Amino acid sequence: MLRRKIGLDLPGRVHNMARHSTRRTIVKHKFETLDGLRGIAAIAVLLFHRREWFGGPAFFGHAFLAVDFFFMLSGFVIAHAYEARLSAPGSLGGFVRDRIIRLHPLLALGSALGCAAFAIKALRAGEPLPFGAFAASFVPFPVFWANMESCFPINLPTWSLFWELLVNLVFALTVRRLTNSVLIAIIAASAIAMIGVSIPARGFQVGLDNPWLLWGIPRVCVSFFAGVLMLRLFRAGRRLPFSLGWMAPLLLLASFLLPHDHPLSWLYDPLIVFLLYPVILMSAAATAPALPRLTRFSADLSYPLYVLHVPILSFVALVFAKAGLTHGTPDMVRGAAILLVTVAICYAAGLFYDVPVRRFLRARWGSRSHRDAPLSAVDPAAAGR
Repeated sequence: MLRRKIGLDLPGRVHNMARHSTRRTIVKHKFETLDGLRGIAAIAVLLFHRREWFGGPAFFGHAFLAVDFFFMLSGFVIAHAYEARLSAPGSLGGFVRDRIIRLHPLLALGSALGCAAFAIKALRAGEPLPFGAFAASFVPFPVFWANMESCFPINLPTWSLFWELLVNLVFALTVRRLTNSVLIAIIAASAIAMIGVSIPARGFQVGLDNPWLLWGIPRVCVSFFAGVLMLRLFRAGRRLPFSLGWMAPLLLLASFLLPHDHPLSWLYDPLIVFLLYPVILMSAAATAPALPRLTRFSADLSYPLYVLHVPILSFVALVFAKAGLTHGTPDMVRGAAILLVTVAICYAAGLFYDVPVRRFLRARWGSRSHRDAPLSAVDPAAAGR
């Protein structure tokens, strides 16, 4: 009954779709507005991690919810790019290779920079180097066995990439059994778990550290699989009766503004993630970008900025301090200068390192369809990123 109501018959329809050209499936819709929103969310995360330069906890205090938006967007675009093909036998290996090629060049660069920054700090303090944590950061994998300040001490944003890669694999392994009823059950159970944990954890900022590390499971599942379900609704022709238009990026930014550790975070976070973000996503998916060039820049910046900004910020701030460029300047001015340089470096890393490396890797080890498609057509959102 549910399948008929929303116009889908899965897994039957997925198998039928798999008969068509994979390349046509990939390039059918680019969702450029969604790509642009990724960049806005990544900039918000950058500001969140240096909010002390701009007024303290009240400045973009809830930008950690950008990760939940990333997970939801990832479910939407991963299902769009891969759901039909994953229903075919022998497709799992190609999917895993494609995801590693997409995520790991920049992840490895961020981990290398993070290891260097951590080593400099540790050697100055006369502390031993955590080689196990160094190695784990390249996977990435949480260092839950060590007595360290964080489970992801080398490059903090990799915590979301750990959950992203894990849920991608679960999706690929179970896609043939993911009927709409199963999806709804997963989403409902995960949502209930997140509502339950949001009270003692004071919101949704879980999944990255002890004692809340394992709560990353319901956190990633509720948003990712909601994105998958929304993709199916979108393909079935279901649309919102209205368009947010230019309000979509403004609403996304506004959702990050509640001060950190606000007493109502336990209520605010579920409302934003479960109600507002699906509306923003479905509206943006059906909307062409009003400013295509700016949207493309935002999309190209999003993943490099997210995965590189923590170690690059450390090095840029160190260079500024050594050169005396920030001596006597207000925190806000110094912070703005450092952030602008960091954004420029991250964008350059994406353009001059990530793009050519991925082009090289996918030409040799990518799935067959991705070897033939243009790079922009095989670039589902990286999440978390």
